[in-house]
Amino acid sequence: MTDHPLLPGTRVYHLGQRWSEALDGTATVISAEEQRTGGWEYLVQCDQPLYEGHPNEPLHWASYHTAKAMEVHGGGWEVLGEDRSE
Repeated sequence: MTDHPLLPGTRVYHLGQRWSEALDGTATVISAEEQRTGGWEYLVQCDQPLYEGHPNEPLHWASYHTAKAMEVHGGGWEVLGEDRSE
């Protein structure tokens, strides 16, 4: 589980991205804004545009769809530490 809020510069992926490479991170947090509901909304910059030929502009992702990037350690996935997020 990801603790929120995530700091700017943190590598993240969208929970709808269900391929193993996505766990390495597909975007970087630019900013976070707390919502009235207690959740967070992130402005993220994706590594690639969502659709080929479209501009790669920053996107808004809700905290319940956003997870911190992971990396492989000893045969299993672990969440990246703060020092490895940038």
